[in-house]
Amino acid sequence: MMGMAFASSAEAILLVALALGYIVCYLANREEGNFRSAGYIIGVFIILLSIVLIFNNLISSARFYRKMENIMLPQRHMMGTPP
Repeated sequence: MMGMAFASSAEAILLVALALGYIVCYLANREEGNFRSAGYIIGVFIILLSIVLIFNNLISSARFYRKMENIMLPQRHMMGTPP
């Protein structure tokens, strides 16, 4: 259960980072010249990094649940299946 809480809080933090990247891009749109370019680069980097980490977190949690299902499979066979 604690592993699920950690995954949820990590995903929440990554979603906040995604929103922060959007805000940086929005604020960069108001600037001119090099500040605009630097703001876009930083904002897009934050957005892409948070998206990659969100997908990585989802894939690793899916692997964890699949592994736990394989561990519990012999016990299910011993207990029998419900009617």
